[in-house]
Amino acid sequence: MNATKISTETLHEIIGISTEALPYFNHKNHDEIIHFVFCALEKINKSTQGIARLYSALDGNDDLEFPIGILLRSLMMDNLMIQNIKHKIFTQIQENSKIEKLALKKIIQGVCYKFLSDGTDNLIKGLKLSDNLTPSEKEAAAKRFANVFPKAFDLSAGMPKLKANFKFRLKELYLNSKHESLVSLDSTYNLYTFYSKYDHLSHWTSLAKRIPFEQRKGKVDLAIVIVLMQLRDVLVLAYDFDPDYTVLEPLLEQIQQHLRKEYDPEIYQSTIST
Repeated sequence: MNATKISTETLHEIIGISTEALPYFNHKNHDEIIHFVFCALEKINKSTQGIARLYSALDGNDDLEFPIGILLRSLMMDNLMIQNIKHKIFTQIQENSKIEKLALKKIIQGVCYKFLSDGTDNLIKGLKLSDNLTPSEKEAAAKRFANVFPKAFDLSAGMPKLKANFKFRLKELYLNSKHESLVSLDSTYNLYTFYSKYDHLSHWTSLAKRIPFEQRKGKVDLAIVIVLMQLRDVLVLAYDFDPDYTVLEPLLEQIQQHLRKEYDPEIYQSTIST
């Protein structure tokens, strides 16, 4: 089977499985892990619907590889966070094989809280630039946003500020997530940096077009299988840390069956199951 057919089927699997999984998360009783999973799952679902439409027309218009790359860059960015979570799980278990599930869950809840609060900081920064609000209105709105993540923000005076220990950079996540079981980490980071040239207007944006199309399409095909593994990994987070999500087991098996059928085991063998 050729790469185009495999990727088309893989996108179909991602959309179908994520669509089936989402209703299980449509309630308000989310802890930090489940809310992180829900946000990641929803983004995978919506992004891959767009990618699938563009990919189906790619053979007739190779310029569509460009917007596909922009969508994939965002998903690779999310996957760097997921790989960091996996690194922490693997490392904690490796350093303490007797660690209790509840203790491990508390650690991962803290990591998810940190990642979720970062988006709130970006929202507050956007408020500061608004020309439609007065300074007092900006401050009031910012505090409403920050109060969703009170542990992450200094609310003592003026506009809320994200505390230093809640800040992170994606490159640092990559450098600090080097567990040997993270088989897709390097590919994820390489794709993220490659597609960043698409997303950021610069001298290099148009020069990417000079890379042979088959090489660029190969990157897209690799990214698509990584997104399927990313879907697996976020669902496993819910499955492992909340007994209400054992209902996801058939969907996880469906993902593994597709990976076994279509891809080299070395590509997908890493899991985060505890």
